[in-house]
Amino acid sequence: MPRRSRAEPVASRPRQPHEVLGLSPREEDAVRVIEVSQVMLRRWRWAPLGLDDMPRLKIDGDVRNRIQEIIAARQAMLERIYARWRGH
Repeated sequence: MPRRSRAEPVASRPRQPHEVLGLSPREEDAVRVIEVSQVMLRRWRWAPLGLDDMPRLKIDGDVRNRIQEIIAARQAMLERIYARWRGH
């Protein structure tokens, strides 16, 4: 049986918020989280138009799902950061 590399995603495990955004799991800068997610959202929202050097895509479930995944990851990371700031 071939060995799986660490970079290869595990199909049964949902991606963690930091993995979706391409950030460190220990990221503590809320501005950085917002900045990265905003850039990703802009690229994915423009994808159906063929802008920003991305191939033209149809607006379908894949694009919508990816946008929702980015938004959920941003929210989860910000909630974790804010909880640490509040001392919880």
